[in-house]
Amino acid sequence: MKSPSSAVFASLSSTINEISRLSGIPGVAIGVIDNGQVIHQASYGFCDVEKQIPCDNDSTFVLGSLTKAFTSTLLAQLVQEGRLNWTDPLSQILPEFQRDPQDLSSHTTIGDLLCHHTGLSAFDSLWLGSDNVPLLNHFDAIKVLNYVPQEQPFRGSFVYNNFAYEVLGHVIEKISGSSYSAFLHERLLRPLGMKRTYFTDPTEQMENEARPYAPPADASPVRISPALQGDGVLMGPAGGVRSCVSDLLIFYNALLDAAAKEIELGTEQNRTPEDQPVSFSELPTMWTGWNILPMPLLREHSYGYGWLRSQLPSVLAPSRGNPQFSPLVGLGAPSRLAIWHSGDIPGYQTHATLFPETKQAVVVLTNALSLNAGSRYINDVILEALLDNLDNVHDYAKLAKDSAGLGAQRMDCIHKELVDGRSRTEPSRPLDSYVGRYFNKVQNFFINVGRDGEGRLYVSFMGRKPDTFDLTTYQDDSFFWFLTHDEAAKLARYDGYGGDFYILNFRSSSGEKDVIDALWWRHEPSLPGLGELFERQPAQDNFAAEKEASDL
Repeated sequence: MKSPSSAVFASLSSTINEISRLSGIPGVAIGVIDNGQVIHQASYGFCDVEKQIPCDNDSTFVLGSLTKAFTSTLLAQLVQEGRLNWTDPLSQILPEFQRDPQDLSSHTTIGDLLCHHTGLSAFDSLWLGSDNVPLLNHFDAIKVLNYVPQEQPFRGSFVYNNFAYEVLGHVIEKISGSSYSAFLHERLLRPLGMKRTYFTDPTEQMENEARPYAPPADASPVRISPALQGDGVLMGPAGGVRSCVSDLLIFYNALLDAAAKEIELGTEQNRTPEDQPVSFSELPTMWTGWNILPMPLLREHSYGYGWLRSQLPSVLAPSRGNPQFSPLVGLGAPSRLAIWHSGDIPGYQTHATLFPETKQAVVVLTNALSLNAGSRYINDVILEALLDNLDNVHDYAKLAKDSAGLGAQRMDCIHKELVDGRSRTEPSRPLDSYVGRYFNKVQNFFINVGRDGEGRLYVSFMGRKPDTFDLTTYQDDSFFWFLTHDEAAKLARYDGYGGDFYILNFRSSSGEKDVIDALWWRHEPSLPGLGELFERQPAQDNFAAEKEASDL
């Protein structure tokens, strides 16, 4: 198949700019590989809006879950050396992983973690607070995996879990004897010549970084705090690698080149270490579909080790909400296997799609968590051009406009749901009855409930001032807190959780009328009933009513 010309990709510029404008994306960087050659690189908009610095091929972005491919590749290096097996139990490497022996998930292996096969609840909404500050430490990850409930049967279904990849980072450090950052640099970045890729923080100040933004309802860029900073930050191995298009094209081309040899699509001669600085002999295992995704598609849609597999035509990175905003990619073109992943973290959205059979790839990096799936739409448009399928392309500008409108209204709909669900306007007990500090089961997350200077009730997650919100009476012994879309954007908070996320249900298990001893919070949609139980600390140890929320 003949490679698309530069003019074909250049003709997409107006569409890409329009999708970006409608979606609230300040800057975009893209790269395309065809038959193992980089055939197109381009950038749009600004990596720093305030200074009007344009994006380019070397602008660095937080990769989000594109990081998972780096983590799985580092583990593959250890497997190749015989220092690790994909089937090794996690508890054998990290004895602190201790679930109930009667729980099948206590037998979790490295492979189970990699392909999201544990069935353990994700608890994604618990760890990241306002201003992109993690509310837990990286050493809390094992504690979380030890106590989270089983959402689906062990090895019975797909449950995406970022804590799994954080823990895999611990495995890498334990076996290698190096930090994740040092091992990444030694085994991948330095041998491949990826000079503008680093883990969470560069050793020296890096120039040309794409600054993070979050669009309010009018899609204008609002600068937010950066995500996942500092070596050892929680979720670094799940989403903390920074890179640029030019470096990622090196990495993905190396994978495609290895695939052509390892999957025997080519007849390459043996190479010298200088020609092949990194071995990817475990690639067939990494790209095997170990876990089927629960999607209503006839063709394959599965998860390997840090990568997804989809047989086109397919949906790549489904949009939140209405399925009509997740059109099929490759409809009308010859079917082919796509190896892909996407990444979301407040301030950034990323996509990478590889076609092993034709040695093609597309990478898209953006510096906003957009109102919709705008970055995915950009990715899809470029893919259709690469597949010589623009005659069948969807109207992605219209999809961006319609989906952005719904995205801007999402929080309004949730607020209406909460207001309509109110059965009380006054609390059923004196407000002081609810004041206290409430801890989860493993004592690594607490919720302060207090009264402000005007006597109003508030909630403060982990005692942080940016995570402190007024409480409104909801029903008997329950209150809700809330943010508008624009308020959430300025605080770098996700706004995609349902109404239950904003409700706190208090409990009194004693016979005393005004004694509250626990609250329930359904911060995770998969939790049954009212959610997770947080028990109140004894009064003599309780500081919630006495201390102001911290600025941390």
